[in-house]
Amino acid sequence: MSFLTIAGITKTFADGTQALGPLDLNIDQGSFTAILGPSGCGKSTLLRIIAGLNPASQGGIGFGDGLKPEMGFVFQEPTLMPWRRVHENVALGLEMRGIDDRAQVQDAIMRVGLEKFANAFPRQLSGGMRMRVSIARALASRPALLLMDEPFAALDEITRGDLNDDLLTVWQSAGFTSLFVTHSVFESVFLAQRIVVLSERPGRIVDDIRVDAPYPRGEDWRLSVEYAAIARQVSAALRAGHHMQVAGGQG
Repeated sequence: MSFLTIAGITKTFADGTQALGPLDLNIDQGSFTAILGPSGCGKSTLLRIIAGLNPASQGGIGFGDGLKPEMGFVFQEPTLMPWRRVHENVALGLEMRGIDDRAQVQDAIMRVGLEKFANAFPRQLSGGMRMRVSIARALASRPALLLMDEPFAALDEITRGDLNDDLLTVWQSAGFTSLFVTHSVFESVFLAQRIVVLSERPGRIVDDIRVDAPYPRGEDWRLSVEYAAIARQVSAALRAGHHMQVAGGQG
């Protein structure tokens, strides 16, 4: 039984823009799946529908046991409260639900390696550290499903690589299911067990590519022949999705 079932999802906005679908997808519990596609293909929209932040136009979202699991959402920008210290920002999601659990907050901060900065304000942190705070805030509720919407896109390559490494460590230790939206072929191949490639708008599945390399993954994986081969396969799928949509628009 799938942990998450996406069945016939479509999204059409009020102005008539067809953003997504139809799309069908099953996600296994504890898996790490990357959603890859061009700008405007509905990747972020799909995450927001799963999270319940936006309604689908058609179709539905289901969970294996019938109950909506605890979810965490990491957005493209950290969106931290500048007047709150790191530990206070991490606690914010719990506070909004009336939960005061300092142990969970401390655990989340330690998982992202910011225990020495728990009392710092966001202005005192680098861009990468602010994103770590955002991830810790999502982890504080101990989610079964972590949705991540291009969280590292604005970071330099070194910082992005470090956060990729750390994210995999956290995922393996915490055991959550992850859906990770990205524009980067190379990031998707490094992180994911599975890469779902979407077409141009409206986003539909072009390819569903398995990445069977074992974890932990490091620099040896990034430099391997297999990594390069899968990256070429994913790039080809992206091009195919673009041409498919162009051809459909001309028909």
